[in-house]
Amino acid sequence: MAYIGKSPTGTGVRQRYYFTATGGETSISGTDDNGLTLVFSDGKYVDVMLNGVTLVAGTDYNTSTANTIGGLAALSASDIVEVVVYDIFTVADTVSAKDGGTFAANVTVSGTVTANQLDTDNIRINGNTISSTDTNGNLNLDPNGTGLFLPNRTPCFFSELSADQTLTDATETVVQFNNEDFDVGDIWDTTNYRLTVDANTVGYYHISCYLYASGANSIEDMYVRLRKNGTVYVENYNASNVSSASASGTVASLWFSTVIPLTTSGDYADVTVYADRSSSGTTLVNQISTSRTRTYISGFRLGGA
Repeated sequence: MAYIGKSPTGTGVRQRYYFTATGGETSISGTDDNGLTLVFSDGKYVDVMLNGVTLVAGTDYNTSTANTIGGLAALSASDIVEVVVYDIFTVADTVSAKDGGTFAANVTVSGTVTANQLDTDNIRINGNTISSTDTNGNLNLDPNGTGLFLPNRTPCFFSELSADQTLTDATETVVQFNNEDFDVGDIWDTTNYRLTVDANTVGYYHISCYLYASGANSIEDMYVRLRKNGTVYVENYNASNVSSASASGTVASLWFSTVIPLTTSGDYADVTVYADRSSSGTTLVNQISTSRTRTYISGFRLGGA
């Protein structure tokens, strides 16, 4: 076995003991001439010398008693017994600094971890693979441990219509918010007109929406609905006695402000509007205005799931 001795920093172990005989001893143990207590884990890694001559293990001495060199021929007064003890350790259960490896159990770090290269596909939080970093190339973990967030750039959006949208009488219609002013976190889908989250953006969202509609005929009832995964989550409506007449016909306004949990990757939220003239059954043309002071949707993430 190659010797790995004690380094100046104390990371390995080799200890030397000296005992001066008073005469007649056949074993050596306890405190040596320098006040060091003889201790060893395995007698295979102990060397014994008598007056500078190396003794043969198993013949000239034994280590069958813990921390004792026994079986010696009776020592003479002033004989010097030198014992060298080597520490025993294994490097089998380590992760190589050169080649890397895998920790199979929990790892606790009390200091700072610095990574010059970050493979986010190999980082998991609560079993979920983290697969993206922020725009500065930094990995930032959600305080709740559910994904990523961008420091000072919370996922948020503002979207409106690119043109007036015509509604059909007594038909629930998705409002086509397809004109983004901004979209941090890429959460607003301008093709399907919905807020969609993934593993990095799941959480609780505050959503605000305001709709302004006008029609050539009276608006009997008009509903606005925030849906989660296609199911109505909240609803508001403007009844006929709240609609007001204008030179061009009837106008109505609807709004809501709420918090919705989108806590599973793939969850989505969209807005629908439903308008009818309960007795006519004819097409009701409502022009949803593109003015930002009238029809828009906005939202931001409050926190992780």
